[in-house]
Amino acid sequence: MNFDITQVPFSCRGSYLALSQNEGEFGGRTAEPGLYLRTVRGAAKDPFLARLTPLCGGRPAAFAPQADPACLHLAADGADIDIAFADAATILLRGRGAAAGLCLDFLSAGRPYTMLEPLPAAEGVYYASCYVSRTRLVLRAQRGRVCIDQAWNVSSADHARLTVEADGGEFLLAAEEIRGDGAGRGPIWAPATMLLLDGLWRCGERGFVRDMARRFAQLVAQSGCAENFDARSRPARPRLHLDRQRHADHGGRIPALSRHKKGSPRTAAQAEARGLLVCLLVCKESAKNISRCRGR
Repeated sequence: MNFDITQVPFSCRGSYLALSQNEGEFGGRTAEPGLYLRTVRGAAKDPFLARLTPLCGGRPAAFAPQADPACLHLAADGADIDIAFADAATILLRGRGAAAGLCLDFLSAGRPYTMLEPLPAAEGVYYASCYVSRTRLVLRAQRGRVCIDQAWNVSSADHARLTVEADGGEFLLAAEEIRGDGAGRGPIWAPATMLLLDGLWRCGERGFVRDMARRFAQLVAQSGCAENFDARSRPARPRLHLDRQRHADHGGRIPALSRHKKGSPRTAAQAEARGLLVCLLVCKESAKNISRCRGR
């Protein structure tokens, strides 16, 4: 039994994720036509998570969707893509064809705190934060080549796109929703560490602060900063890669995501050095601001 996904979304029992074909208007507002991954959570200010575009040879390809209760099939020139729910929280996206690919555009423009981040301890695993949609996803490339195209702008990304392409004639991407309210429940809090180091720095414990900052940066570089994940069940939230120019422009206080390319050199020593620099600069700047306030 087939159905029209412009009228009936593709989903499964118990899931808050759905895919549907938008023809230009949704929920009383205009949106670009295309195939969208959506959330049906009532608390979401914007239901759209990402626009899915099949690719052939790296270029957008026209496609015809065909859906039944078990699978959503996208037939495109040079690519066949099947989408299915492994369970209520996990979607599998499989593509076949020598030049097959799929682009997930997370619609970050004008949406705060929408971003993609690579997990530091796992190859081909990425974290997607869709703040206004109240949804977080972990994306795992089980087969194929993955790259991120992203431009950071203060508190969000001007654009955030993840592309997976066939390797050996096939790709397989798993998208898992992170459920539960993990905000602030993790075991590692960078702001609290900063405050502690700030106070110790102003008390003259410079050597101790340098040692603690170095150890904290090394921990985050190795395992991520688990501030926004439930420590009992979820992996650490990945650290932000620093855009060096923006980092310098703001005195080292504002981290920003840079375009991440698979295979780029990011050693633990480099991450530790950057983290230590951030810790020490923030502590030093905080001490200066407190001194100015006291002098008024």
